[in-house]
Amino acid sequence: MDRQKENAKFQRQACWAFLTVAGSDEASRMIIQGGGISGIINAMVYHRHDSGVQQFGCWSMSNIALAGDDIKRKLRKAGALEVCRIAIETHVNDVEVLRQARGLILILERLQLQAVNIL
Repeated sequence: MDRQKENAKFQRQACWAFLTVAGSDEASRMIIQGGGISGIINAMVYHRHDSGVQQFGCWSMSNIALAGDDIKRKLRKAGALEVCRIAIETHVNDVEVLRQARGLILILERLQLQAVNIL
C-alpha cells in the first residue's frame, strides 16, 4: 500500500480486499504480520476525504478485530480509534462511513470496558 499511497482508488480497493480476506482469525493475523494495520491506517490518514477509503478501512479493521483481544489491543495501539474519530468528523453526512466507524469504536471500546470489569 505504501508504494501507491497517493492513489485513492488503489487504497480503497486494498481496504476492500482486507475486509473480504479477514474472514478468519488466521487470515486476520496474516494481514497484521504483513503490515496491514499500518497500511489501512496510513491510507485513512492520507485519504481522509475519500469516503470509500474511510468506510472500507473501518470495516476491514472491524473484521480483523474479531480475531481476538490481542488484535483489538494492537488496533488501539496503532491508532484505530483516532482514525475513526477523524472519519466521523470528516464525513458527518455519510451514513456508511459513520456506521463502520462507530462499529469499530464499539468493538474496541468493548475490550476496554471488559478490561475494567464493567461488562
